[in-house]
Amino acid sequence: MPPEITSADETSVAAQSSDSGARRITRRPRERMRQPCAAAIAGCKRKGRVPQLERRSRTEEQKMSRYYTDASANPAITGFRGIRAVLRRLMSKPARRGTCLAGAATLALAVSGTAMSSAPASAQEWPTKPVRILYNYPPGTGGDVIARTIAEALHKKLGQPFVVENRSGASGTVGVEAASRLTADGYTFLASPNAPMVLLPQLRKVNYDPKDFRPIAAVGEYVYGWAVLPDLGVKTVSELVARAKAKPGELTYSSPGVGSATNLRGEAFNILAGMNVLHIPYRGGPDALNDFLAGRVSVMLDNAHYAHVKTGKAVMLAVTSSRRHPDFPDVPTMEEAGYKIDLPTWLAFYALKGTPDDIALKFGHAVAEITARPDIRRRMLDIGFFAMDEKPEQLAEMNKREFSSYESWVKRANLKLD
Repeated sequence: MPPEITSADETSVAAQSSDSGARRITRRPRERMRQPCAAAIAGCKRKGRVPQLERRSRTEEQKMSRYYTDASANPAITGFRGIRAVLRRLMSKPARRGTCLAGAATLALAVSGTAMSSAPASAQEWPTKPVRILYNYPPGTGGDVIARTIAEALHKKLGQPFVVENRSGASGTVGVEAASRLTADGYTFLASPNAPMVLLPQLRKVNYDPKDFRPIAAVGEYVYGWAVLPDLGVKTVSELVARAKAKPGELTYSSPGVGSATNLRGEAFNILAGMNVLHIPYRGGPDALNDFLAGRVSVMLDNAHYAHVKTGKAVMLAVTSSRRHPDFPDVPTMEEAGYKIDLPTWLAFYALKGTPDDIALKFGHAVAEITARPDIRRRMLDIGFFAMDEKPEQLAEMNKREFSSYESWVKRANLKLD
């Protein structure tokens, strides 16, 4: 049975009439406000819960003060949803005008604080937490080593960790697809060769739009070398071509995947030389290097074999760059050997579409300062890169120009992905 209602249990609610100024007093029992309805009690019993009575002992001003404090201090209801919920609670309760105004001021501060906390950090403050760099080829490749070298230097320069994550597969498209699904908040960037941006979209449907990425920092041009093992018995490009023509289909070359820039470059060489060196795709340079050194692949087009060339375990016949590598002054370029294949490959950092411009600019400037250091440039030469000094706008123009160059060779080589 509900407790007996007494005069002490009644509450008075005053309302000001706007036209006459008279005060109208209505009385209603407190217990009726406290008692749950029959439907609520039945629902609680079905769910095994005991209905709880709402506490009404505090004054409305105390309650409202508690609600405002919750909105600004309780993590469970911070944010615009929480503030909206608090407003609904307040609007359902009678309150004095002065208390409402004071509470509204407190809520305004809570809203502004929430908005400020959700806004991206300015370039002056950035970075305030670790930064992710996705690299779309396996660990141990030349680009991976360079990306990690630069990431370590960025950590020392900017004071926050720059973490390189490898997302390899499908000739580099897996990593680009993964990056395209991330938030452009200034804390995620992509390190990638240009091929997934200018070549792969021409060969098959990819689950990303290259226009959603913009190059913001040049790193270096890949200096690939055509290399063979000494027991193959060839020391020049012309000797390799003669051997391939004498025994069609016997020689093989490796690449980091079907549809990669290396694959296209190898097919272009076949066309220009009129030979048939078979293509053997791998997931990345390290796997290809192991098979090359074991003699299971005749020719390797990469920069992963540099150390073995220096020790005499491999012979480099030519480099793909427009100039000779200073560590191998006797090795000609492919153009000097009589086969001009204009398919430059370079590594750059890309920002996702929507990344704040000031943060992208700060990141790009930091990378440019790092790659200008003599020790970094020496490191890049050791693993097969020429450091680049191009500005972001120049990189964007290079991508457009090289898209056409790759497109013409794709048609000429009839390169397709099944």
